[in-house]
Amino acid sequence: MTLGYLLDEWSAAHQVEETTRASYRLLIESFIRPVLGDTPISRLCRLGPRPFEQLYAQLRVCRRRCHGWEFIEHRTPRPHECDERCAEHVCKPLALSSVRQCHAVLSGALSAAKRWGWITVNPLEAAQRPRMPQPQPDPPSPGEAAKIASAAWEQDEDWGTLVWLTLVTGGAELRDEAFLFSYSPDSLRPCDPSAITHRYARMTAKLGLRTHPHALRHYSATELLAAGIDLRTVAGRLGHGGGGSTTLKVYAAWVAGADKKAAGLIASGLPRPPHPPPQPQ
Repeated sequence: MTLGYLLDEWSAAHQVEETTRASYRLLIESFIRPVLGDTPISRLCRLGPRPFEQLYAQLRVCRRRCHGWEFIEHRTPRPHECDERCAEHVCKPLALSSVRQCHAVLSGALSAAKRWGWITVNPLEAAQRPRMPQPQPDPPSPGEAAKIASAAWEQDEDWGTLVWLTLVTGGAELRDEAFLFSYSPDSLRPCDPSAITHRYARMTAKLGLRTHPHALRHYSATELLAAGIDLRTVAGRLGHGGGGSTTLKVYAAWVAGADKKAAGLIASGLPRPPHPPPQPQ
């Protein structure tokens, strides 16, 4: 039984949203199956985590796993006449978040195989999961945020409302049935996230800004923290669990700044010592 067969069986039985299923299929067909799909899972169990960790390392160097070869990267595998879009291959690493998703897919499939009695040992239990770097939020400045909101309102009312609400609320998740923004007349279908991302990128590019929609969430959080709003309140508005531990991890620098501001505020209301403390000899 090959890993490819296991992935097909696991994908069919795994209960997830259709958008998540589609992203899993893309990772499987683009990055996992071409490398390990024909390998029997019994052999992978004997080899342990090494083949998987090697795959992760290769993808982090080049998503095409070129191994340093020079070749023409064609725009399509179908017969065609080459133009400027068919150029010499340039290595582009697969995003670390996507590599971690590959690990999640493989781990889920192999865990299912163990539950089903197809294998006795999950080789990924000993594998080193790719680590995410420390988050580095890059929110727009207040002036840039004002430009973004104004440009969004100028385009149309719905788009302006979406951008403005994200700036103000941080983009907390809504219930599944509450599609406040939708491209369908009956509002039964949510907006496509990729379409929002592309529209936002076009708008901000015209303003001379290099930013992305998630930075609006960072803007809301950092402005609240800089204003001295407590960590638990900010975490609740962002939809973070753990009593603020996730918020603290992501926005540690702004929390420290807010703490310094709070200390200064308390000190400003206290009387100063009548004489400066003596300096040590």
